[in-house]
Amino acid sequence: TGSGHRETVESVYQADQVTVVSDLVTALSGAIPSMQGVIVIAGTGSAAYGQNASGQAGIAGGQGYYAGDEGSAADIARLAFRAIFQAKDGRGPQTSLTARLLEHYNCTDLRHLRRRIYGDLTRDQLAKAAGVVGQAAIDDGDRVAISLLNHAGVELGRLVVAVLRQINWLVGPVSIAPIGGVFNAGELVTRPMMAHVHEINASASLQAAQFPPVIGALLL
Repeated sequence: TGSGHRETVESVYQADQVTVVSDLVTALSGAIPSMQGVIVIAGTGSAAYGQNASGQAGIAGGQGYYAGDEGSAADIARLAFRAIFQAKDGRGPQTSLTARLLEHYNCTDLRHLRRRIYGDLTRDQLAKAAGVVGQAAIDDGDRVAISLLNHAGVELGRLVVAVLRQINWLVGPVSIAPIGGVFNAGELVTRPMMAHVHEINASASLQAAQFPPVIGALLL
């Protein structure tokens, strides 16, 4: 993952024949073995990739946590941290995310959490805040948490729509396969995502990934 440089890959895998493809391709192959449909990935980062029956491919997102990754765990986490500091200032509504995030990161107060955000916590550790948002939304019914997941769903829907437009699949049934931890929040993310997709293709449907990407590589 992350290397499109053939010489680098061949130096690692001593094989008679090496085929180098994007990890998005193996993910699609595993999720939808027919390779006809769209995957939307929302883990630490986010991206969407799809192919139509003619093999025409489209891709959206995947630009990293500074330039993109809308709807990803990193994006949800950033907005969650912003929300609790705005709540502290009185610039935003109070939320159970404050107590939950302080507990999750073993912090005594928001000042302590801020030091950790800009200090010892890695990007992956910070992205774990997205799971806390899911807990606050599901267990507490917290409106701020629910709105953050709704926002993520819309952003992920925009990724899917961009791919559908690129591969000219605006009419007719098309499978959309979600991949990644953000989708552990279930319909709080998938409902707004698919509502946005249905604005341009009412026949699109959500489909669970059939296999993980490593099996997709085997199938290829």
